Amino acid sequence: MNIMEKYIRNYINFLNEAYVSKEKMKQVQTELKAAFPEFKFSIRKENYSCIDVDILSGPIKLTDKENGYEQVNHVSPDSFEDKPEVYEFLSKVLDIINKGNYDKSDIMTDYFDVGFYVRLSIGRWDKPYEISDKKIKKLKPVKEPKIELPKEEPEPIIEPEEPKSRWTTYVKGYNEFR
Repeated sequence: MNIMEKYIRNYINFLNEAYVSKEKMKQVQTELKAAFPEFKFSIRKENYSCIDVDILSGPIKLTDKENGYEQVNHVSPDSFEDKPEVYEFLSKVLDIINKGNYDKSDIMTDYFDVGFYVRLSIGRWDKPYEISDKKIKKLKPVKEPKIELPKEEPEPIIEPEEPKSRWTTYVKGYNEFR
């Protein structure tokens, strides 16, 4: 293998590595704050390849654990299906975090290819989840303004008359008497 082939192979491996940019971190942070203003999140980037999100406090009880800490399956929060409110909340949080991510992994062949990795947990190992006094604001559906069309009928379009020449008058006159 020559030097150029090694360089190309290393460059392709670099492009295929999982990576989290500053812009992606900022996007996740602003979208989570906008979608859930009554919850408190801790969002960190770990090793430039993982978004680590901890839910620190909120108005609903998310976990039954005594220590107030529980890790959530980042693919699907199936362990919370018996609590529909918690399941829906965690699903929305994961949808926001995974926006723009891809997963082409094949576990059978031990091949992992993702845009970036995700870790989601309720509370932290050293700081348990707290239930806050803030109430969840239910968003009202946005009413679209009604567009009223004008009641007046539009003015008819007047087509310009053809220019009159001796030839057109002769042909028209000829066709009228035919």
